[in-house]
Amino acid sequence: MLRRLLVLAVLTAPSTLHAQTSDDAEAEASASDEGTVPSDDGDADADAGADEDRLDAVYVGRRAPEPLGEASPAVTTVDDRELLERPIETIGDAIDEEPGVHLQATNRGAGAPIIRGQVGPGVLYLYDGMRFNDGTLRTGPNQYLNLFDPYGLDGIEVLRGGGGVLYGSNTIGGVVSLDPRIARFDEGVNGRVVTGFQSADTSWFVAPEAGWDNGTFGVLVGGGFRDFGELRTGGGDTAPGSEYSSWSARASAGWRPSRGTTLHLNWSGLAIDDAGRADRLYQSSFRRYDDDNHHVWARLSHDGDDAFDQVEARAWVNLRDEFIVRHDCNTSDVYGLTDTDGDPIEVTTDVPGCVNGDADAVGRIRENTDSVTTIGSSLSILSTAGDTGLGITWGLDATHSTVRSDRFDLSPVDPATSNEFERGDERRGNFADESTYQQYGAFAVVQYEAPVGSMTLTPEVGARASHIRAFAPDVSDELGDVDYSHTGIVSSARIRAQVTPDVGLHLGWNQGFRAPNLQETTVLGDTGNTYEIPNDNLGPERSDNVELGARVAMDPVQIEATGFYMVISDAITREDATLDGQAEIDGTRVVRRINADSATWYGAELAARTQDFAGVSLRGNVSYIRGEVDVDGETEPARRSPPVRWLAAVRYTLSMVDAWAEVLVEGAGAATRINSGDEGDLRICTAPGFPGVLQSELGDSCSGTPAWVNLGIRLGYDFNDHLTVRASVSNLLDEPYRTHGSGLDAPGLNAALTLEGRF
Repeated sequence: MLRRLLVLAVLTAPSTLHAQTSDDAEAEASASDEGTVPSDDGDADADAGADEDRLDAVYVGRRAPEPLGEASPAVTTVDDRELLERPIETIGDAIDEEPGVHLQATNRGAGAPIIRGQVGPGVLYLYDGMRFNDGTLRTGPNQYLNLFDPYGLDGIEVLRGGGGVLYGSNTIGGVVSLDPRIARFDEGVNGRVVTGFQSADTSWFVAPEAGWDNGTFGVLVGGGFRDFGELRTGGGDTAPGSEYSSWSARASAGWRPSRGTTLHLNWSGLAIDDAGRADRLYQSSFRRYDDDNHHVWARLSHDGDDAFDQVEARAWVNLRDEFIVRHDCNTSDVYGLTDTDGDPIEVTTDVPGCVNGDADAVGRIRENTDSVTTIGSSLSILSTAGDTGLGITWGLDATHSTVRSDRFDLSPVDPATSNEFERGDERRGNFADESTYQQYGAFAVVQYEAPVGSMTLTPEVGARASHIRAFAPDVSDELGDVDYSHTGIVSSARIRAQVTPDVGLHLGWNQGFRAPNLQETTVLGDTGNTYEIPNDNLGPERSDNVELGARVAMDPVQIEATGFYMVISDAITREDATLDGQAEIDGTRVVRRINADSATWYGAELAARTQDFAGVSLRGNVSYIRGEVDVDGETEPARRSPPVRWLAAVRYTLSMVDAWAEVLVEGAGAATRINSGDEGDLRICTAPGFPGVLQSELGDSCSGTPAWVNLGIRLGYDFNDHLTVRASVSNLLDEPYRTHGSGLDAPGLNAALTLEGRF
């Protein structure tokens, strides 16, 4: 019952920051006239609402449908229209315009969102409500969010902070929830083809999709191919090794045996081929990544009454393979520079040969293969007590991951006469072979809605118990087998006050818990910018977060504002270490993960949007986040502490011809608060004019990342019901810039064209 009331509330709620278009509103009004709005007697169309209106009724903040206007201000959404309007390469690009999201990209084919200072396993990725994070997710920025096709999504929901009780470990920073396109029950044949081109890398893509259903059974199949050339960055430079390609495929079958009950069986797969990583190219290291990801899952949904108002059960298997080829390239002293110890500074000289893997330019090739198989299940139930206003969301979830890992080293046979390499014996990979990682959890959130005078107060409390267990055999001669487990109890409390129909206030406190993963406790080897050694004594980190927010929807302006203060105890960080008495291995600094005393993050996020007035509307947001880490009584800036980030756009809609145009300007302040661990990161502290040389090697302090501004134009035109054309030009000034912590500059002047055909 509450499920149908929530959907009805969505249809009558005031406009929010992701308000419907005028065409959507007209279609909705028409549907109401025809009697298709959910009624008290439970029209069948209401049962399909969970799939048809997911971004009107957001899920991520409650694991149950919740009108966006009543959700926490820390929840934002990107719908399918915005996914097509924004010139994107990765899913990270799609959410980069949302408040509080800072996107870091070490290489092409990657894009890791930093949310409230957390990245990698500090942010949880969900795919159709299923946990994607496993025990091998790298602690720093990574490419794993790009293993899902943005053109295979209905939308994305972002929760900044506050997910510890609902989702368990990995949610200290927030949650990114991907909503895939699956079989519907619209009665008919439908489909679309989306294709496009971008000039900065001469990339192109095509993404076809087709579906059929008869109201009871439905199928949907789709996929795509994307090809990316060498990236031209601002000012005309190119990013070496930046070309790559990817393909995707998906299939979904749905069955609605009765009113309110649906069963879906689904598969999706994506492969990334030859994505290069060149942030350490001039320091003799270039990598190529082949990543494959396959998801098979079943989802059972049931809308009932009271005790089982909504039930969602899932079971899944995820197969992820990562094949990394690293070229260790020859170097020489070409700059004539010496470091602070007076030693010559050597860098890669044959850049094309290093990228291509030529025997006369590469001293060794390393091939690492990591395969992770994860099985999981979850159950989430929304229970209500009639019309009393009391609701309980509760459930269980579990995952089990098994890791296979190996490594082979290849040496040139004879660089003078051939370009062949000889493979050596199999060696230990990044992880101990047959390592396992398990996560279990149970949660409950109680919410009570009560009228108080002219207001409505909704207090909420919740708690979760999580248990994580890891086992890695024969990690090293010193450690032997690593076997550890951690149990975490977290809780939350929040009160929402709907002061008027247009003004809502939120005040909340929530806890987070993140157990260390296999990458942090057992990895042994070069992970990118450091050589990591295991630490089986690493413990979990925990967070306490206080958040105050407001939503104001008073014509013609809608505003969302959030302020937060978060303390992370036993924060996981890195310290310099030695291996067999060596502080460096093959020129790479040796480190290990440790628990710091604490980390503190605080900040504010503001977003605003106006309604259409004479065809003109405005939108914008700004985020300020600051982080500090306390280690042994010494305080310093947190790693990759993001700068101030802002965006502003003005849009003109010419409704008489179904066309629109938008001018967008976005930027970031200078990032000059540098953690000591970042001093050795070429992505942040390269000496100007000397690729591959750190500022610290020359005795200089790291200057950080300069401020930047990006100016762009976007256009769209609906020719008819079957064809839409969208175009954009970004970085109009062709300025060279990069977001803080990234391994390559952003695209230069870039023209993009997207065509969407529907049937």
